[in-house]
Amino acid sequence: MLPFLLLHEMKYHRKYSNVNTGFNLVFPPFVCLVLLFLTVTSLAKANDNFLISNQDTIIFDFSNAVCASGYMEVPVRFNSDEQVYAMDFALKFNPAVFTYISVTSHQAYLSVSANYNSGDSTLRFSSSSLQVIDNNTTLVSVRFSLPVSQIDYTDFVSVYTLLNGDDCSAKAIEPLPAGVITPGGDTSILPGDSLSLSFVPNAALSYIWSTGQTASTIYVNAPGIYSLTTFYGNGCETVNSILITEANPLPVTYLYFDAFQDGENVEVRWITATELNCDYFNVERSFDLEDWITLSSVQGAGNSNTLTEYALSDVKLSSGLNYYRLKQVDYNGEFSYSLVIAVDFENSSTQSDLKLFPNPVSGNSIQFQTSGFHAVDVSVRLTNMEGKQHGVQLIEYQNNKGIVSLPESIVDGFYLFTVSDGFEELSTSFFLKK
Repeated sequence: MLPFLLLHEMKYHRKYSNVNTGFNLVFPPFVCLVLLFLTVTSLAKANDNFLISNQDTIIFDFSNAVCASGYMEVPVRFNSDEQVYAMDFALKFNPAVFTYISVTSHQAYLSVSANYNSGDSTLRFSSSSLQVIDNNTTLVSVRFSLPVSQIDYTDFVSVYTLLNGDDCSAKAIEPLPAGVITPGGDTSILPGDSLSLSFVPNAALSYIWSTGQTASTIYVNAPGIYSLTTFYGNGCETVNSILITEANPLPVTYLYFDAFQDGENVEVRWITATELNCDYFNVERSFDLEDWITLSSVQGAGNSNTLTEYALSDVKLSSGLNYYRLKQVDYNGEFSYSLVIAVDFENSSTQSDLKLFPNPVSGNSIQFQTSGFHAVDVSVRLTNMEGKQHGVQLIEYQNNKGIVSLPESIVDGFYLFTVSDGFEELSTSFFLKK
């Protein structure tokens, strides 16, 4: 006990009451070592159990904070099984969020001192008493300016606490959690659509949306900033907000776009799932990906939320690579391009080729036809875009024409259809929409 009390008396010039003897002991900084040794020995005998441990805690009670116009006061107390004569702490926080105003003492016998250093954004508080400080009782309140939402313990960058000059624990009692808006984060909304905003309520709190509604779920149909305010019984509140922007919808959503050789022609086919203000499509072709020519214009569906199929035949082609793309044009003249599809065209009647009927495929069977492929027996594979093969049943194959049955479990999507005779394979892609 001697080293601690010796250092403590040199650092803190305070009075202590010996509760067993009733003597008031005063130790000035210049007291001689012998006298100090004798006095400290007497005090140590009178207080056998005087060891502050990490179980001794200074408590910041945010759940009982008081909010008024422009400020918030946080009560502070300690919990200890020792006789405490001094309570000290240091708080470091972000001054951009809130600022320190003052410390208010709630006990007349307690001498307090508070200093805020703007250089390191730290509040340093010290206190002392001539009598044992009341345990588990609000001693002081720290007043801060009030930000948009209630201050909590996480707003403090670091906390350093002492009782009787020794390190001790720090703890916060947090308020009930504020309402959290779902979906989290900022989001967007399509014109004409609505979006649900919700939170999980707590019966001990009250809430209001910026729209004036108090239900746990509301529906909004316009962009803007929507906020949810959580009210606590002590006058404090917390505001959570979400930014909803207006989404820029794609004029066309493509489900399928492909080009493939069909005899002496190239078939260009595409399917749209939705169209918004779509006037027409230009089908364009290039031999070098630089110079593009328009083959034809195809009227669009305007505004549609159903599958719409389109097709165009390109005739009188030259051998080699041919590139195709779609130029989609809106009613207002704005336009966008699709992906580019390459077709390696072979101008030969002996070229092997594979065609499916219908394509896109609907139902549970596919008819196919081969040309330049003179196998008598063939096998068929069906592969999805992830490389997974699906079992199919070859029902018939005669005179280069065949029929396969699709499994009942197959789902809509893109697939690769492959016919093989063990030496040569023919493949083509298709879109399945049952």
